[in-house]
Order: sequence, then structure tokens, then C-alpha cells
Amino acid sequence: MTAVGLAFTSVPLAAQEKNSPAKPEELVPVCMARPLSDAPQVKREKRGQPFRILTVERSAKSLEAKGFRRVDCGTADFARADKKNAWRDEICELASTGNEAVQNQLEKAYGERPAVLCASAEMAAGQWERKAKPNPAPKPKADE
Repeated sequence: MTAVGLAFTSVPLAAQEKNSPAKPEELVPVCMARPLSDAPQVKREKRGQPFRILTVERSAKSLEAKGFRRVDCGTADFARADKKNAWRDEICELASTGNEAVQNQLEKAYGERPAVLCASAEMAAGQWERKAKPNPAPKPKADE
């Protein structure tokens, strides 16, 4: 009899969750808050103030591990759809601008990368649509 060896690769649970389709109960909106850090990027008067976010149940555990705690969505000012959309637009705009150094600074201040917060906000409030920036007026030529 010949033994056949099978190799199993272990995939971390977090990776499995990201790759598996979300169940409806995992997409329930969740509001969370975390104190803004004492990082130099945060104004002194804002340090320790609550930084409120909108996410979904699926992302809540990993955010709790980073110091976020669940809060009432009414208290967090995310009870209305327009407030949820405004948060999504704001954090996704931050995630789409700046270089890696800027993103690292925002992560130090907020406790999570803006791209991660944007993805969670999109799951809770719908897909973000980048607003077109107005084209600047053309500069007059020197010979005009």
C-alpha cells in the first residue's frame, strides 16, 4: 500500500473572511469610535476626542482589536442616510488622495488606514462615486 501525502495550506481566518461572500448579517451597519491619537499629526485640542466611523458587522472585530468600540449610530450622528453618505465620501476622498507617507500619517491619527475605512463605509452606505474636480481656468498666454 502506498501512502499519498496531502499538503494543506492554512489560510488565516481574516483572509478567508475577506475572500468569502458576505452574509446579510455581516453587512449590518455598525457605528464605532476611537479616541484620536496623540500623534503629531493630530491638533493638540483634538487629541483624545472621539473619531467616529461607519462600518459593517463583518469588519467590527478587526476594528475592535485596533481600539475602536461600538457606539450608538444616533450618538455617532450616522442615523440618517445623508450623514452615512457624507462620511463615506469624506473618508474615501482621503483614501484616494496623498501619497503613502500621507496615508501612513492618517493611519497614525485614526488608528486604521483610510482605504480600509473607505471599504467598510462603502459596504455600509454604498459605492463611493468620485466627484469630478472642476478644471481650472486656462492661464492666459504671455503673448496675448
